[in-house]
Amino acid sequence: MNLRKKTLIVVGLFLAGLILILYAASELQLRNSFSDLEERNAKVDVDRALNAMSNELTSLGDLASFWSARDDIYAFVTTKDIDYINYSMSVGSLTNDSLNNTEINLLIFLDAYGQIAFCRFLNVSGAPEEVPQDLIEQLSLYGFCPGCLDKKSRNEGIILLSGQPMMIVTQPITTSKKDSPIMGRVVLGRFLTEMEVDRLSEIAQLNLTIYPLDDPEMPENFRQALSQLSYDSSEFIVTREGEIIAGYALMANIYGNPLMILGVNASREIYREGARSRESFMFLFSAAGFLFMVLTLIYLDRSVLSRLANLTTSIASIGRTPKISTLLKVEGKDELAGLAISINDMLAALESAHEDLINSEKRYKGVVEDLPDLICRYSSDGIINFVNAAFCTFFSAREQEILGKRSDGSVWQKHLKSAQELEGKINENYPIFTYESQCKAPQGLRWILWTARGIFDQSGSLAEIQSVGRDITGTRKAEEALRESEERYKLLAENMTDVIHLNATDENLSFVYISPSIKQSGYNPVDLIGRSPFDTLIEPEDVAFVKAFLKRIRDSKKENILEYRIRMIDGSSVWVETIANPILDEEGNVIYIACTSRDITERKKAEESRRKSEERYQLLAENMTDVIHLHTPDQDLTYVYISPSIRQAGYEPSDLIGKSPFALIKPEYAKSIKEG
Repeated sequence: MNLRKKTLIVVGLFLAGLILILYAASELQLRNSFSDLEERNAKVDVDRALNAMSNELTSLGDLASFWSARDDIYAFVTTKDIDYINYSMSVGSLTNDSLNNTEINLLIFLDAYGQIAFCRFLNVSGAPEEVPQDLIEQLSLYGFCPGCLDKKSRNEGIILLSGQPMMIVTQPITTSKKDSPIMGRVVLGRFLTEMEVDRLSEIAQLNLTIYPLDDPEMPENFRQALSQLSYDSSEFIVTREGEIIAGYALMANIYGNPLMILGVNASREIYREGARSRESFMFLFSAAGFLFMVLTLIYLDRSVLSRLANLTTSIASIGRTPKISTLLKVEGKDELAGLAISINDMLAALESAHEDLINSEKRYKGVVEDLPDLICRYSSDGIINFVNAAFCTFFSAREQEILGKRSDGSVWQKHLKSAQELEGKINENYPIFTYESQCKAPQGLRWILWTARGIFDQSGSLAEIQSVGRDITGTRKAEEALRESEERYKLLAENMTDVIHLNATDENLSFVYISPSIKQSGYNPVDLIGRSPFDTLIEPEDVAFVKAFLKRIRDSKKENILEYRIRMIDGSSVWVETIANPILDEEGNVIYIACTSRDITERKKAEESRRKSEERYQLLAENMTDVIHLHTPDQDLTYVYISPSIRQAGYEPSDLIGKSPFALIKPEYAKSIKEG
């Protein structure tokens, strides 16, 4: 099968697969999107139902606020005057009909001590009854009374009263101005009957259903939803019977504990509309994808594949001709035409490169032949297959006498290492090994530095070895002369009286080298290497300025001289003079400080004797009556020194230093003195 057929089949399969993948992905994405939208809409319906219930409690609370902020009720719970009740009954504000009209099933006035001052209870049918015992227990147990909870708080919620849920609100009793102390609490209650739920459903435009958690008649779908609900997950959405989506939520009582479960049922209009949209989209997408695949294959075949097949045929025909200069026919101005032009350029470049290769081989062969280095190439079994002219000249042999011989079979045996000798020393990662050899040549005893490079085949096995040798006899002689010179200088350093020492540049300026002449001070050089001179030799009083001196040498990188005292091993002190020179590396950084130190104790003693003698003569000069003065040898004879006896003339010695005596002498005498 040729490339054209393969390409058409593969591209067709890829396009078909891509269309199927996009179809499946789009179907899944649209299905999930509409499902998420439907679920979010169901959650919104549940929130609307809960808000409707909250609004109903708020409305009941507003009614409680009306009752709690009346002066007559405030006076009643304070005085317990029955006249208020009689009056209210006569005007109809506390009658059963009045409570039924306002949909109130429970009205209680509690005094400041939480005792019932007035109570009226209507059952679900609206008939008056005694207050149920479980309501009195809840009032006592949970603190609807003001004495148990915050008296200023307003509480609202749902309780279960005689098995029937009731919305209940409590409000503190105050005067109409609300600036008096709290004297009790109004409690209003309304049963959450089926009629009330239907009314809430009509208000919220939803299909609501409410069941107490312990209702034995609760349907199975509510029980399943209840098992999925908790404090952390208070809402649950599920699809029922294919055409209905239901949302469920827990409803807490006034004490914050789960009391009832709320259910909201809605039809799946969103899902059905999404299904119809998906079907229309998928049909259009499939038709467009198929049309796109057919058009793509036709265009690909006519614009690329057929022309590429013709180009391949032309290249194959050129490959069968002996001349590289034959060119392809160029049609059009697109990429395939550019490819044909590039192939023509490549053919021209190949022809030019072939000619350059022949010329390059000639040039490099000349370079190798003219190199002074010895070059020899031999196989892994030791057969020599190439040598240059320098190799032949060095071993006094002709090329024909060397080629084909073994590398270990003649005078060069001591120089060329075999593959067995190089085993373990070279590999593909480290193919070079360097070594030296010595031999007698017609020119005399010679040293050769050899660089052996391993040439490995594709399997990683050593195929050939190329050895390049360089005559280093001159270098070896220079190294030997340098070694002898270092030995002479070392002998000189170890036998002179001056102490030569090399210090590191660290903070302690530790000794790196110290000459044996240090033994004059009683120290052994070996004991001082690596130690700081500040801890061993230098007097403590001189340590600070010696450190500063050596730091200055290190920073300025210039030679300097310092005099200081060192401590002998017997405890005595001597004066030394140190000449310090910085030693720099190639980058100009100080790496060592080279010092030469000599004992100047006798010189310091002589200088001290001279200083004392000068002091004595100066004392004599300053206490005699004759004036002693020193002058510069120039024309002005400027005063350099003048003794204190000049004060007899009224002058201070310090005023005359640096001045000429001719300023003190009359001009006529000064001229004759200068001439004389």
